[in-house]
Amino acid sequence: MADLDRVPADFDSFEWRDIWSAWRDAASARPNELWVFDGRSPIPAAAWEGLAAAWAAVRGQALPLRLIVLVGPGSFGRLGDLPHDHVVASAVDAWDWAESLTAWSPEDRVRAAAIFGSEDRFRTLVDPGRSLGRNVRTLVLGPDAPMATIALDRIRNAVQRPDRYIRVTRAVAEGASEWGEIRTAVGGLAGSGQLGPYMRTLEQLGAVRSERSLDASVGSRAGRYRVADPWLGFWYACVMPSWSRLGVVDPTRLWRSEVRPRLDAHVERTLPLLVAQWLRTPIAHERLGSRARESGRLWGDGYEIQVAATLGSGAMVYGWTRWSGEPFSETELAGSASQLRSTRHGFGRERRLRLFVQRERVDHDTARLAARDPEMLLLSVADLIGEAGSPS
Repeated sequence: MADLDRVPADFDSFEWRDIWSAWRDAASARPNELWVFDGRSPIPAAAWEGLAAAWAAVRGQALPLRLIVLVGPGSFGRLGDLPHDHVVASAVDAWDWAESLTAWSPEDRVRAAAIFGSEDRFRTLVDPGRSLGRNVRTLVLGPDAPMATIALDRIRNAVQRPDRYIRVTRAVAEGASEWGEIRTAVGGLAGSGQLGPYMRTLEQLGAVRSERSLDASVGSRAGRYRVADPWLGFWYACVMPSWSRLGVVDPTRLWRSEVRPRLDAHVERTLPLLVAQWLRTPIAHERLGSRARESGRLWGDGYEIQVAATLGSGAMVYGWTRWSGEPFSETELAGSASQLRSTRHGFGRERRLRLFVQRERVDHDTARLAARDPEMLLLSVADLIGEAGSPS
């Protein structure tokens, strides 16, 4: 695999024609090399235009050359100018990666999944021999932190006036999920329709994602929004409020006094997504007899089900999660059955499993209650991810 010198971060002052001219010459001289262009970060139009021209020139020479272009969700349209074979590769999800951090406690491994998400750069940057907090301070909060501005650059380098896009993303990251909530949190919008272009652009950039209840009728517009990846959610909800102090305040102080206190609320919001990912893992297959083949959420009059999944066996799983506060009570466990009666999704399935995931370990009395119901499973995060390490 071949590469050129690292491209400067200051895209605006860089001559993309020069880099593509240099690549064209190098590719012509070394036609059997495999070349990779990583365009997953926001790249200006001039870079894509230069790539298209250089690729056309190389192809015109009929050389046996291979070029891999990596793009994010918002850049698929750019590939239209390049004759290509399209291969979709899914990133390793946050849960699978967190399971490998065996030196950390189960709670810190879940926190790591909620912080670093599926951002693959963290897989080489995180040092499992150091604490979770130390990694966040070094990689995100320090003056020379390599990931300090990545989440912000993803938006501000892709649009001309990023301020409102950033406010929208922060609002969603902090828990605003419905149209009216987001509009109120953003402020300055004269009408509800003004929010539309911002939401569409952020979806194209892969920053936010819209979803409908799995039991919503065809054509229903009653959707909700969430941040597309846990890492973006962490940065905009926990780091963005302290943006003016990054690189100014000592990272240890910033982590302890500002970022860390916001973390539990972020993990609370993110845990349903992590559990949905867990349902696709081998350990879920061992516990449930099958992995999930599709998942989402269910909400409506009388029910709020944070995780809903259909297993490969055809069974349904309905899940509720809790990170902060008290563990699930017996009243809550019993009341979940009424929520299932309020939704028709999965009605008639041979098995409808109610899954409860909480941060705290399951006490003896509650475990006995769950054990008496074959359609109920109560787990702690340690049950999901396994015992390891100690709290950092």
